[in-house]
Amino acid sequence: MLDIEGYKLTKRLDEGVSSNIYRAIRIADGRPVVIKLNAKKIIDESSNIPFYHEYEMGRQIDSLYVVNYLELKQIVGPFNNEVQQSV
Repeated sequence: MLDIEGYKLTKRLDEGVSSNIYRAIRIADGRPVVIKLNAKKIIDESSNIPFYHEYEMGRQIDSLYVVNYLELKQIVGPFNNEVQQSV
């Protein structure tokens, strides 16, 4: 499993064409999170646009029925930059 600084990945939830989703624990506070990574091997700026859009839309929703978006950041992956979303 991947090693992402600041997080302990516990389970892969989904592996898709455009993204991979993991259950994890944020080490700083022990909070359970979900991490979504860009699954493409070679990533350009246009492949990150859907991640930015999803994050911006998701963080505007305040509902008990929708996960809270905590952060969006780029991390250096094994092939290139990957976008990470913690929810």
